[in-house]
Amino acid sequence: MSTTEECIEVLERCHLLPLLKHSPTEDEPTLLDKRITQESLSAGEKQLLALSRAILRRTNIIMMDEATSQVDSNLDDKVIYISRFGCLRK
Repeated sequence: MSTTEECIEVLERCHLLPLLKHSPTEDEPTLLDKRITQESLSAGEKQLLALSRAILRRTNIIMMDEATSQVDSNLDDKVIYISRFGCLRK
């Protein structure tokens, strides 16, 4: 089981920490109330989220098929960096 601190650290390493920034609204007063839908995350953010889950699960092997086919070059670089250079293991 991962701690809150581990989760935050992995989100930071996977460049997903900005997703935690939340402006309260009447429908979504807290971050925990934030709706996650198919449209609320970009393709790149979904890929980074999948990598962050693998990191938290301490996965030894990750199979990626066209992991960056639907992302811009900035997110492409992040996905490649995370999968290659030490972000999978601390």
